[in-house]
Amino acid sequence: MKKFQPALWNENKTTRQELCVGAKGAQLRLDKFISRYLNDFSRHEVQKLIWAGRVTVNGNIKKPAFQLRYGDLIIISRPEKIPFQNTPTPLALSVLYDDEWLVAVNKPPGMLMHPVFGNLTHTVMNALAFHYQKKYPPPQPVHRLDKDVSGVVLASKDKWTSRQMSTMFSERRVQKTYLALLEGMLHPASGTIDQPIKIFKKGRTCLKSARTQFRILKNFQNLTLAIFQPFTGRWHQIRQHAQSMGCPIVGDKRYGCRSDHFHRPALHASKIVFLHPILKDMKSIVAPLPEDFRLILTELNRQTKIMKKTRGDIHENTVITRSKNRN
Repeated sequence: MKKFQPALWNENKTTRQELCVGAKGAQLRLDKFISRYLNDFSRHEVQKLIWAGRVTVNGNIKKPAFQLRYGDLIIISRPEKIPFQNTPTPLALSVLYDDEWLVAVNKPPGMLMHPVFGNLTHTVMNALAFHYQKKYPPPQPVHRLDKDVSGVVLASKDKWTSRQMSTMFSERRVQKTYLALLEGMLHPASGTIDQPIKIFKKGRTCLKSARTQFRILKNFQNLTLAIFQPFTGRWHQIRQHAQSMGCPIVGDKRYGCRSDHFHRPALHASKIVFLHPILKDMKSIVAPLPEDFRLILTELNRQTKIMKKTRGDIHENTVITRSKNRN
């Protein structure tokens, strides 16, 4: 049995490898066939290569489950593998909950979850490794947030807890709540979006079912503050669903909303609720808003108060004028 060490890929340095399918390889799945020859790649990593469009069969991109035939020519563009080291880095990290098995932190916007080539030290994993240096291995995140999204992230301190939490996430037994500032006036005030979203892979686009519940918290002038609760855990699910309603998230350039005042998606993972896998009690963990989100809401509230006062003054002056005219 092959044993693999976690690694990063250097996308800028690749090697080309050709494989020809013989009689023994015919009828095998593409991913299974390749994993026999790439000794330093796990089956999962081979699948990632295939989905990324780095593998062709007779010049065409195929799925991992594609059944090979005798004589097929497979060309692989292999990225260089860099041994992964989770370097402890003294980064600020707000701990929201901590026990013997789990830790919850408030991820700041702009921080990646995992080290990648080009950013090996300034991530949530590096910060956890620093804050829990006496524990080896350090806590590992059990779910992800996009780099520019802030909010609560759960990490497990042992493999058994990690497996339990992963199962709970996959079975939709973890309730996640997001706060989003949207461009436009959302209508209706609440509801459920049940609409497939696009999942992008290099070389292909596919549709996946997705369902999200939403509710308006407050309306501003041409902006809406809303709560989103995803039932499924698709990539960019809330961002795509918000766009589909004609109200993209403020600052979300990828999905059609540039902003001069907010330079990232105004999306915050505000709360997570789950049954603790060991203690067997319900945990509800809330993450305070980051400074940039808090400031923009403060400013919007201030503008709303000014507008209400102005409207009140105009209404009062109109009533006085009408009374004078009658006299």
